[in-house]
Amino acid sequence: MSKSFHAITAALTLLASPSLGAELIVTVAGLQSSEGRVACFLTGADGEGLLTVPAESHGTFCVFEDVWPGTYSVTAFHDLNGNRVNDAEPLGNTVEPFGTSSQNSSNAFTMSIHGACILITLNSTPAQN
Repeated sequence: MSKSFHAITAALTLLASPSLGAELIVTVAGLQSSEGRVACFLTGADGEGLLTVPAESHGTFCVFEDVWPGTYSVTAFHDLNGNRVNDAEPLGNTVEPFGTSSQNSSNAFTMSIHGACILITLNSTPAQN
């Protein structure tokens, strides 16, 4: 068989192969209203990603697709005014509810080849001075 046949076969096999990444489902609970959006920020050794989704007071889901196995953390906040910024007071205290993944003290969790589901509960009252 020719080299071109093998090259075409290899290319088609790669195109038909499923992704090696999996789905990460982040459930964000503790929203006080359905105003604004919820932002989920994923960080890990392979990079970072940001999703924003409409806020739902009964619970909101951020679904990251094609996440490779490894160690990650997620921070979420309820962007009440929709400006895509976790607003803070002049002294740096956040004024919008936020939360982090918290399986351990570093807020990190392990993503397997089968995917993961994590729960983040937002603080009910932002930090106040």
